[in-house]
Amino acid sequence: MSEPIADPSELPGTVVHDQLGGKLGPVERVYAPGGEGDAMWATIDVSGGLFKSRIVFVPLARLKREDDDVLVPYSRQFLQDAPEVEDADELSEEDENRLRDYYGVDRGDLELRTDNDDSYASQVPDGDEPSRPI
Repeated sequence: MSEPIADPSELPGTVVHDQLGGKLGPVERVYAPGGEGDAMWATIDVSGGLFKSRIVFVPLARLKREDDDVLVPYSRQFLQDAPEVEDADELSEEDENRLRDYYGVDRGDLELRTDNDDSYASQVPDGDEPSRPI
C-alpha cells in the first residue's frame, strides 16, 4: 500500500525509484514555494548511464512511500526530459511555472493537508457517505 510522504524533511539522501521500480537516485533537497510554507518540490540526482547524472525537480505530491521504497509515477526518460532548472536556494517564479506546466501540477496539490479544514479535499466524503451535490 502506498502512502504520501509524511515528513519531507527526512527525504534528503533517500533513494527514489521510477514507475517500474528502477533505481533513479537520491533526493538532494526539498523546496517550498518562495522558500516558505509547505514543501512542494524535491530534487533527485538521476543517473543517466555511464558518468551521466542530472538534478531534476519532481513534485513532492507525486512521491509515495511503498514499504521501504520511495516511488514516483514517472519513467527515467520523462524525468531526464524535464525542464532544466538551476538547483539554487530558491526557485524563480518562471522556473516554477515551467515545472508546473511540465508535470501538470497546480496549487490545488497543496490542498491535501491535515491543517487545512477549509480545503476542497477536506470536504470530499471518505467513502462511507454517498456523494451528493452541494
